[in-house]
Amino acid sequence: MRMSHALLALLCSVGGLAADQNATPAVPPANPVVVAIVPIRDDITVPMLHLVRRGIAQAHAAGAGILILDIHTNGGRVDVTERILAELGQFKGFTVAYVNSKAISAGALISIGTQRIYMAPDGRIGDAAPVMMSPGGASVENLPGTMEEKVNSYVRSLARTHAQRNGHNVDVVEAMINKGREVVIDGEVVSQKGELLTLTAREAERLVGAPLRPMLSAGTKDRMGDVLAALGVYDANKGRRHQEEAGGLLPVHVVRVQPTLPELLAFWFDTVGILLLIVGIVAVVLELKAPGFGLPGIIGILAFAAYFGGSYVAELSTAQWAIICFLLLIGGLAFVVIEMHWFPGTVVIGVVGALAVLSAIVLISMDMSQSGWRWPTPMELSRSMRSLAAGIGGSIAILLMLARLLPQTSFYKQLLPASASGMATVVATRSSHLQQVGWIGVSQSPLRPSGKAMFGETLLDVMTQGEMLGAGQRVRVVGHSGTVAVVAAESDVLPT
Repeated sequence: MRMSHALLALLCSVGGLAADQNATPAVPPANPVVVAIVPIRDDITVPMLHLVRRGIAQAHAAGAGILILDIHTNGGRVDVTERILAELGQFKGFTVAYVNSKAISAGALISIGTQRIYMAPDGRIGDAAPVMMSPGGASVENLPGTMEEKVNSYVRSLARTHAQRNGHNVDVVEAMINKGREVVIDGEVVSQKGELLTLTAREAERLVGAPLRPMLSAGTKDRMGDVLAALGVYDANKGRRHQEEAGGLLPVHVVRVQPTLPELLAFWFDTVGILLLIVGIVAVVLELKAPGFGLPGIIGILAFAAYFGGSYVAELSTAQWAIICFLLLIGGLAFVVIEMHWFPGTVVIGVVGALAVLSAIVLISMDMSQSGWRWPTPMELSRSMRSLAAGIGGSIAILLMLARLLPQTSFYKQLLPASASGMATVVATRSSHLQQVGWIGVSQSPLRPSGKAMFGETLLDVMTQGEMLGAGQRVRVVGHSGTVAVVAAESDVLPT
């Protein structure tokens, strides 16, 4: 996953560049007692932010003097990356990134936010230009026009700030973001104009400049134990043999932060959230087309409950906010049902219900985990709207597929009225309409003036000629208006 483009709300908050580009790299403490290792082994999304935040808090509680980020990621959201960088800035000790084995896009920015970078032999770091990502990470496209320059400017300033603060090569870092930047070091073109820079482990550890300094990486290390050794320590929990091999290294207690079950569920939800939304929409549409309340309605409620509850598990919202949004969804659906079955044609009730449903879906997908009410940022609103668009688009595609593949199945005929199958030819439809004239059935919902009526085992969409009839009224088909049967109360039909 690449970095999100919706950053306009953040552009006005760019800070100054207080550090010197040639600042002396920081050195780890001489006698650390505890080293904490935090894994960044997935896309940079809100669940990753909470994992890193908890890991740093755990490192502080254990008295860790060194914090190591074990990085293997394709990147993710810029807004989340910025918040992770802010969390790293709160750590009082020495910070290290071990690129094991890729830190692409947002992962490269997070690496630059540490004071020292090591890489695995097959490690890669770079390609940090922001792009626009579809919800769920299904596709990537370039940012449009002015937006691209604004977002790139912000990301470059963010990268420069942390590169200068931590003593990294600013020119190399900027070449990872700005493809219009050519970088020449010691007379050699390191990054050509028109290309984004991505470094291998060997390239990143090259000594360049005067005085000689690594291009970006402090060294290539096969495993985490070698990284600890490069920092002058070893894991005292590894046993006597390991201690004997450690030589003059200092023993430390290594705290390895692991994702908790709720955090794993949060990553899962972040991956399947759009799918749950699609299932919920499709099931509700099918339920609204069917009489009574059945399996589609149950599936729809469960899918939406998982979607809204997942936002709480993923720490996108508080439990109270998730409940409020879910109740807003249920209320909106209730308004839609009332419009369809009791007050058809009034429009206003249905529109209010639809707006409530859409608002609930948009609001729940925002990061409302902060305490207290706050207005959503344009960035959050943009992401939520794109998630909603993806859910509606996916739902339409599935409904069209169902309309094509399932009309002849008995299950489908129970869900949809016979007149809605759409599979008969025009001639067959006209013939069917002629046969239906004179059918006597029972209205399944109030007819005000439209609704549904059951004729034997066939459910039809029906409408009266203007009169209002209640549910359970005996009606007779007297004609058709398009695909809808026109009915009258049986007592009102003149004998032929």
